[in-house]
Amino acid sequence: MPKFAIAGESQRPHASRRHRKVRPAPCGFRALFAALALSAAAGPAYPQAGAIIAEDPVAIESGKVAGKVLTSGVKAYFGIPYAAPPVRALRWREPQQVKAWSGVFHADRFAPECIQVLRRHNLNHYFGEEATSEDCLHVNVWAPPSARPGARLPVIVYIYGGGFTIGSSAMALYGGENVAKKGAIFVSFNYRLGALGFMAHPALTAESAHHASGNYGLLDQVAALHWIEANIEQFGGDPANVTISGQSAGSSSVAFLQASALAKGLFHRAVGWSGSPFAIPSGTPSLADAEQAGLVIQNTLGADSLAELRNLPADKILAIQQDCQLGCSGTVKVGPIVDGHFLADSPAQVFAAGRCLICTCAHVVAPGWAALRSNLGAPSAGTRVPSDLSASQATSRSLGAHSWPVARDER
Repeated sequence: MPKFAIAGESQRPHASRRHRKVRPAPCGFRALFAALALSAAAGPAYPQAGAIIAEDPVAIESGKVAGKVLTSGVKAYFGIPYAAPPVRALRWREPQQVKAWSGVFHADRFAPECIQVLRRHNLNHYFGEEATSEDCLHVNVWAPPSARPGARLPVIVYIYGGGFTIGSSAMALYGGENVAKKGAIFVSFNYRLGALGFMAHPALTAESAHHASGNYGLLDQVAALHWIEANIEQFGGDPANVTISGQSAGSSSVAFLQASALAKGLFHRAVGWSGSPFAIPSGTPSLADAEQAGLVIQNTLGADSLAELRNLPADKILAIQQDCQLGCSGTVKVGPIVDGHFLADSPAQVFAAGRCLICTCAHVVAPGWAALRSNLGAPSAGTRVPSDLSASQATSRSLGAHSWPVARDER
């Protein structure tokens, strides 16, 4: 049910969802705050949690939105659409512009996660089942109590992990309340996953204006960054001071975005934890290889055409993708590829040639750069690589951390 209230009409009640307690931010964020010289400031007494925000509604490009106040006084806006629902004819297409609305959009609860297989209950980041849907391209914003339009606060964007097959921006682990309490705007968003987010196919390539297919989940990330650039100032953020960050597949996403010309100008610093595309022995697959996997998906499902594939229930498609969340079921593997549109070359080649958007590295934990150096040699001029690791980095390596660098745009 849409979360709108039209002027002159009362809002219809919604079935409530239980909100889980937000856990403290990972220690990596503390270092980030120190680097940004952020400080927490004591504020006045705040309204009761769940109360409306006095300054709302906020006017963004697509319409007006209203959030709610959390117990800390942080202002939260959940489930704002940043792109049109990628359903029916828009399944396996680039994200499209969201349709503008009238009235006020009530951004007071998380939207469904992008449809995926259920997470195992013994995963270390399992926090319960969530609503799931193909209509999932939504963004969440946490703002400090004192944030106002024009405040130009630093913006931290967090991209969730999950092997590009699972994950959700609504997970308690990824909550932004603690970050916002320290004076920054925190943003998270959903992006398409699995076969619905990354399947390539010759027919999809043929219908594309860019003669490319696949990587729809990464294109969603670019669309979310465009939304941030266009709208975050209305929440108090600075569109010229955006740090992207992520863990696992989210960390790999950071590196993919650094390697994509489509993301140029949309972020200014980059942080990745425990994941990169540089240590994959087989490298980033090509469009041709991915198209063959798409044909296998079509044949396995017995679909005669792309139109028929788009009409199939999503759970049937998910059932055949290779996925180790529930015991490595399925037969077809999908994920990021060199499609010639989002990625012109593999990230390893882009970084080695110094063609990345942000290449200066302030922090790195093996094996990311080690694999890059051994496979392609030393990066070209203009790409600075640390010659050694600090004690803390060595400790991280001994604990098995595989993180991509903290990077800063200095060009």
